[in-house]
Amino acid sequence: MAEKADVLILGAGSLGKAYAAKTASLGYQVNLYNRSLERTSDLEEDSELIIAFDPNIEGKLYPKTDKRINFKPVKERERLKMLKSEGLKGGVVELNKISSGKYIEEAFEGDPDIIMVTTTARGHKHMARKIVPYLRDDQTVLLNPGRMLGALEFRNEVERHYKNGKVPKVIIGEADTSLFACRVDEIHDPKTVKIHGVKNRINFATIPSKDAEKIIGPVKKIFRQFNCYLDDGRVMNVLHTSLGNVGGVFHVPIMILNAKDISDGKVLKFYVEGLNPTLSGLLEEVDDERIELANKLRIHVEPAIMWLEREYGSEGATLHEAFKNTDAYANLFAPTSINVRQLTEEVPCSLVPMVELAKKAGTEYATTGAFIQIAHVLIRRGRKRDIFKKARTMKSLGLEKLNIKGIKKYLITGEYPTDERFLDLEI
Repeated sequence: MAEKADVLILGAGSLGKAYAAKTASLGYQVNLYNRSLERTSDLEEDSELIIAFDPNIEGKLYPKTDKRINFKPVKERERLKMLKSEGLKGGVVELNKISSGKYIEEAFEGDPDIIMVTTTARGHKHMARKIVPYLRDDQTVLLNPGRMLGALEFRNEVERHYKNGKVPKVIIGEADTSLFACRVDEIHDPKTVKIHGVKNRINFATIPSKDAEKIIGPVKKIFRQFNCYLDDGRVMNVLHTSLGNVGGVFHVPIMILNAKDISDGKVLKFYVEGLNPTLSGLLEEVDDERIELANKLRIHVEPAIMWLEREYGSEGATLHEAFKNTDAYANLFAPTSINVRQLTEEVPCSLVPMVELAKKAGTEYATTGAFIQIAHVLIRRGRKRDIFKKARTMKSLGLEKLNIKGIKKYLITGEYPTDERFLDLEI
């Protein structure tokens, strides 16, 4: 019989490897799965990862409240010496199980209680379909992050599979952001995940929202930064986590404003060199539209500049200044192509559903809409790819026939309202 698994990480990109390595380093049994073989082929033989981090963040990564760090005696001494020469600390951790591709059943060996989904948001529906035969009552699935209403999309996909049968009582939720700022060199060093920053707080919510209180204990035991409560003690709902996600605000404008340099392969520090004080104003305009929508929905979320201060202690009068003062972003470089998740994920899974919700709420979205259209043209003309094709829309999420009150009620209670008061009678 397989050893009991505490956590299953779905997605072996940089974030998935960071979650897996950090969790395993605390002595928990961790399974790691990836849809394709290339991200796990170098790991499956010995089931090991190397976690590396700047000594300045060690206190946040491994606070005194954490369990004892459980690094292995290692064969990788030369690699660790190299990391030390780069000014990094770290160690080798062993995972319980690593699998990929069609071997999804192996990922569930040991019957994990918590499932962390770290794939891109565009992969959430596919992953839901893939794991649905193996789900059971009392499991927890958390999307890291959900982007905009990812938990609803995932939940819909699970229920669609069981439309003629009993749906397992799985708790499905989403985080507002990812815990780590991290990178993996998949070509030259796929076993090493470098963690550049750790956020102070990760807000998460579930559908229905009350379910978050059922899982906050076991989730927080392993991932201490996770939180499901507002400052007044009420439980968050997924509109808090969705509108609290600032990925689309940051990534899409910076990608578009630097499209030429990125396409030319210029080495560019994404957050620091990708903006100046003038261009920073465009990001702030997109953020203002996000805040206006949240206010209309009576959902409290922070402006992006306050989010940076809370998560990283960054200070600045503008986003440009705050980015420059964020140590975790100092050495994060821009991608070398525009056909990357900062556009192909953030536009269809963050900005498009936000604008559709803004249309229902009657709030401004002109600047956000302009960035969406430019991103669409860049990707369509460059790669002949329509990023709108699988975008999250009110229709695809099952929200088209509801008004704003109905949407809020549905997301909070998990029960689709049929009373006329909650319907959009103009549809």
